[in-house]
Amino acid sequence: MNNFELKEEFSVYAQSQGNHPLSVSDALPQKVTWTHSGVSYSLQSSRGLIVKAMLGVIAVIEAPFDMQLNSAYLVDLHKNVLFKLPQYEKGILLIYFDIIANPAGIEFLASSQYGDFRLLFDVTKNGLTSISPFR
Repeated sequence: MNNFELKEEFSVYAQSQGNHPLSVSDALPQKVTWTHSGVSYSLQSSRGLIVKAMLGVIAVIEAPFDMQLNSAYLVDLHKNVLFKLPQYEKGILLIYFDIIANPAGIEFLASSQYGDFRLLFDVTKNGLTSISPFR
């Protein structure tokens, strides 16, 4: 991922607020762009994005504060979807809200009505290796 940069674009509302308080949701970028091999790519969500490039992939959470539209997935640098994280775990709705680098892979953090969960994705195995509760 040499010479690679994600560029975040914020809503006009978020850009115009200056020192005025915004909700966490309002402060999220709505579009992220990057260029790879001379081709430009983008991801967009009017409900906000959390996007992190690591371990040769791009980890994405769309609409982190919207129970209806929330989703999490990984794409390669050509925007091909590599893996979609589950919306439900043992019948429990998961709402993804953060992405963390981990020596063993990429951790997605999710909340539910029964507590919070860590979902560890191993890039070398192209799959989830653990789902565990945390507080």
